[in-house]
Amino acid sequence: MLEMLEPFEVDANLNRPSIFSSRTKSTTFAEEDTLTLAVAASMGYFDTPRRTTVADIALQLDISKNTVNRRLRRCMSIFVDNHLNRMWDISHQP
Repeated sequence: MLEMLEPFEVDANLNRPSIFSSRTKSTTFAEEDTLTLAVAASMGYFDTPRRTTVADIALQLDISKNTVNRRLRRCMSIFVDNHLNRMWDISHQP
């Protein structure tokens, strides 16, 4: 499974592919990110098919659509980075 990651550069500091390096400043969610994620999930944003839109979430939270998008992307980035880092660590245990 990890063979597909071979083309990525290795981060010399972490000794893992640079795709796994933290692209975010934090590995945890800010309170407003957690709220946005919870509202999005409860409204069905992650369902297939989606039961709501970014515009609906923005209305519910009284924030802009751009803010909702930015918060959801930040959360997804943290999820992906944390997951890939865990998978890398597990697959490279002695």
